[in-house]
Amino acid sequence: MTELMHPDALIKFRAAVDEALTGEKSNLAVKSLLPLFSVKTLSEYRNLSNEETYTKMNTFVAKSQPKLIDMVKAAEVDVVNESIQGDLAYVVYSLVMVVNEQKVSNEVTQKFKLHNDKWLLLLPHTAEASIMKIKAKF
Repeated sequence: MTELMHPDALIKFRAAVDEALTGEKSNLAVKSLLPLFSVKTLSEYRNLSNEETYTKMNTFVAKSQPKLIDMVKAAEVDVVNESIQGDLAYVVYSLVMVVNEQKVSNEVTQKFKLHNDKWLLLLPHTAEASIMKIKAKF
């Protein structure tokens, strides 16, 4: 997943975590956030690249939510619309997942940004929401 992410997205993700780890509630942030990256110290975290932090966080989520990975793999995706505006692309798709044996449908807009002639993912709205929660909590 990390290889598909735009560097700007990785920087934004990392900046939110860095801010929490150095903010007013840094002690709480260190205890709460470092396990997400499979590190024990702030020094270990600081030695990780932006790519490594994103990969380690996704690995943590995958291990703690194995059913989620299966649901995503089995999801049905139908592209509804695509548009390109400069170096940004917007893809709207319908996502159908089975949750607790019930089909759940959601319309999702995913943004992409050009980087070295490749369209790479920007953070989805769920990640943006997580960043806002981190900022509010720490």
